[in-house]
Parts: sequence; structure tokens; C-alpha cells
Amino acid sequence: MPARSCRRSCADLDSTDILNTGADERPSTRSSSDPVRAFPVIFARSVEVTSAFYESLGFERHFQLPTEGEPGYIGLRRDGGEIAVVTRDWPAQQYSAAVGDGVRFEMFVYVEDVDSHVERLRTAPQTD
Repeated sequence: MPARSCRRSCADLDSTDILNTGADERPSTRSSSDPVRAFPVIFARSVEVTSAFYESLGFERHFQLPTEGEPGYIGLRRDGGEIAVVTRDWPAQQYSAAVGDGVRFEMFVYVEDVDSHVERLRTAPQTD
């Protein structure tokens, strides 16, 4: 699926906008109070570098804000799984909350051949 575009900056985006991007539009027997989808949101110093790491694991970019320049939000999907990467400033912008220094999430990504993925990551050009 190609990346969706939006002309607003990440600071202008609210959580309702993100939840309404790319949601499955097929008829459903879910009630209106059931979640449509759920995914982890990763707070990153560099949204582009962190997203590139997950893209190297087979995730595909489906949404980015802003659409040009340094992204503040990138949505990624793989085989029905979904993650988002946002700037470390996102919680302060949206909720007036600071990101802590400790562990904030844990995620497992399963691959068929972990050794080849690790080797590819080790030999890939380093980015800031």
C-alpha cells in the first residue's frame, strides 16, 4: 500500500487522525465500542532512522507526517502487524507529558532466519 499523504505537520495531528488512517473499512460485526486496531508507538530521537530499522525487518511504510522533510510520525505494517514511530516530543505535544529515561516498551519481532537478519544489520551502512 502506498504511503498516505497529509498536508498538516505532526504538531497539528491529534490521536483521532492517526486512528482514522488506513482503518479496515470492511463491514464488521464489531460493536462501535470495540477497538478497530491496536499498535505500539515507539518514541524515537530519529523517526527516520528508527523506521529504517523496522523497514529492514520487512515492515512497509504506509503513512508519514509531514509527507516531505523530516518525518514526525511514520506508520509501518507487516503481515497484518502494525507499529508507529513518532518523535520523542510527541507526548509533550499531545499530552503535556515527558518521555521517561527507562524502558518504555518491549516488542518481539519474529523472522525466519535471524542469523541472516543480524548479519545484514551488522554490515549495513551506519546512519546517525
